Amino acid sequence: VFFVILGHLFSSNERFYDIINGIRQYKFKGAIIIEKLLSKTHKRQLQLLNILHSSDDALPLDQLASRLDCSTRILKEDLQQIASNLPQFDISIQPDGAKMVNRFTVDINLAYQFYLANSVHFQVLEYLFFHPHTEMEEVLEHFFMSYPTFYRTIRRINRWFNGLYNIQV
Repeated sequence: VFFVILGHLFSSNERFYDIINGIRQYKFKGAIIIEKLLSKTHKRQLQLLNILHSSDDALPLDQLASRLDCSTRILKEDLQQIASNLPQFDISIQPDGAKMVNRFTVDINLAYQFYLANSVHFQVLEYLFFHPHTEMEEVLEHFFMSYPTFYRTIRRINRWFNGLYNIQV
């Protein structure tokens, strides 16, 4: 049987629930907290959205690619994925660069919500919290994961938790 082991810092499940719920509701807006549970692609796309959201002008694609440490091809793919997954962020690609057209009317927290909701690490963490005495095979079946993928996911969650709350899953 696979158990979630909560560290001694939590006096009750309510404290743990407050942290999980706070993350889900984005009370912790700091990208550092959320980014540790995201894939490299999602981190880059979130960073791209933050850059565009904070800029008045169109930014050249080569400059954006350099800031994001990726190629312009990858940047264009990211922009296409953002347009597909987050159409509320109206990003215009112009000859002189990319610009978020509606940056004053769209909340950047929508992007954090989307990427965190689509993070398998957060989904596993949330599942384990709400199903604390779950057998490992049940988790593997629920998420269609292999054992190695599951162990990598748990290691990453533990690194994140240890850095913040000194607990382990």
